[in-house]
Amino acid sequence: MPFLLRDTPHLCVLWKPPGWTVSVSHSSVAEAHAADVPGVQGGRAPRLQDWIKKTLGVDHSIALDPSAAYGLLHRLVPLPSLS
Repeated sequence: MPFLLRDTPHLCVLWKPPGWTVSVSHSSVAEAHAADVPGVQGGRAPRLQDWIKKTLGVDHSIALDPSAAYGLLHRLVPLPSLS
């Protein structure tokens, strides 16, 4: 399950587990189809934006707004180690 690393009045930092998808495109195709991930029950990966709406929507109205990408601004991906 995802979890909050930090929650402030203006910023939340989330941890997204491997296998969860993030698709906030306005494309109806992108919204209609989450990526299939092997090993995920039913072949359908959980969507981070669904967790955000359910978990953060009560306190953060932007989490309910698809036109604002559910409040998602940036995804940090660690670089592989060069050592």
